[in-house]
Amino acid sequence: MAIYGVERDIKSEHTRLGKINAEARNAILDFVDEVKITGITGFRELFYLTKLRIIYNNLQDKFLNPDKRAIITMLLDFKKKYTDQTLIDYENVMKRFYRWKFGTLPDYMANLKVSRKPSHDKKMDLITRADIDEMINNCNNARDKAIISIPYDSGCRIGEILDLRIKDVVYDEYGALLHVHGKTGNRSVRIIGDSIAYLRDYLKTKDGRDEYLFTGLQGTTMHKQLQYTAIRRLFINVRRRAGIEKRIYPHLFRHTRASMLASKVPEAPRENQMGWVHGSQMTAIYVHLSGRGQDNAILKAYGIHVDEDRIIEEKPKKCPRCDHLNASTALYCTNCFMPFNEKLALEYKDKENNIVSTLKSSSVIPGMTKSILEKAPEGFKNKMIEEILEEILKDPELLKRFKEESRNGEK
Repeated sequence: MAIYGVERDIKSEHTRLGKINAEARNAILDFVDEVKITGITGFRELFYLTKLRIIYNNLQDKFLNPDKRAIITMLLDFKKKYTDQTLIDYENVMKRFYRWKFGTLPDYMANLKVSRKPSHDKKMDLITRADIDEMINNCNNARDKAIISIPYDSGCRIGEILDLRIKDVVYDEYGALLHVHGKTGNRSVRIIGDSIAYLRDYLKTKDGRDEYLFTGLQGTTMHKQLQYTAIRRLFINVRRRAGIEKRIYPHLFRHTRASMLASKVPEAPRENQMGWVHGSQMTAIYVHLSGRGQDNAILKAYGIHVDEDRIIEEKPKKCPRCDHLNASTALYCTNCFMPFNEKLALEYKDKENNIVSTLKSSSVIPGMTKSILEKAPEGFKNKMIEEILEEILKDPELLKRFKEESRNGEK
């Protein structure tokens, strides 16, 4: 996996670790090897290597057997340098490493809890459905539509999405499942929204179950796993084309989905969907951000009906003709081109009838073919019409004559 150039960065980190105490280095590498067995990503491996090296640099000769004063001094030092979330990351890595090393955490370490300031994130900073629709409408190809819609529908980390292979996408009667390989191990992520339709359309262009799902489209990147930097550029360019002024970045899609699920989905399945460790602080953060229950309770107190069963997102449209799944905003089926709007459907039917009528009387079609077309069963007739039109399209002279006859038939 090289979506972040992570293999190169891991090698660099191993080189840095080569300069520290050999016993400490071996302990770090042994720990990371055991964690890798659980199925973590390369990015997560780099995360552990880097954090533990920095912890070693702070503790030095006390790294393998730190006392309470050394740990507190280190955390106070980190508190001056890092954000609250980064400080929590160091606390979690520290506790996991020393739990592995000692079997159980010393009481002084187990009872340490890094305080966190209340989140300043606001709902207005999240991605709206209108933002998503505008971005999708400004994508240049099926791949980009899938890349933008999947993080929004699934809540997956962008690294997890870029690490997907075609075989990791499984469609079923409800939508699709993504078999994700994340930092907390492997999990299945349910997607139900418009990304199902965009992904299905994109997969028509792909071959090989073992190929990465999202790859370059041309030049030296053709068929190669898409890089994280390319994703960032894509999001920036699409946002600009869509005329969206607020900052939009890949992780904001996960942030938005987590906030949406917080008010609708119980804790355990929500943690599984998002790839959080059970009891993670992330659950409480997003429940707080969503205002779960508070707004509904106030509205009910004032006698205002609240539809608590309202769905989170519109589901894809299933074409009544061919059963193909389309985006909820689609005006027609992308597979058979049947319009979903009643007015468009009537116009489409009129044009379809005119084409059939023109074919039956056209001078470009032999009499025997017309006779067979007239008597053919409906299913066979439709296939026959398709093949006749394909042949006409190949011959510019026939196409010109057919268009003239069709226009005369509309008069």
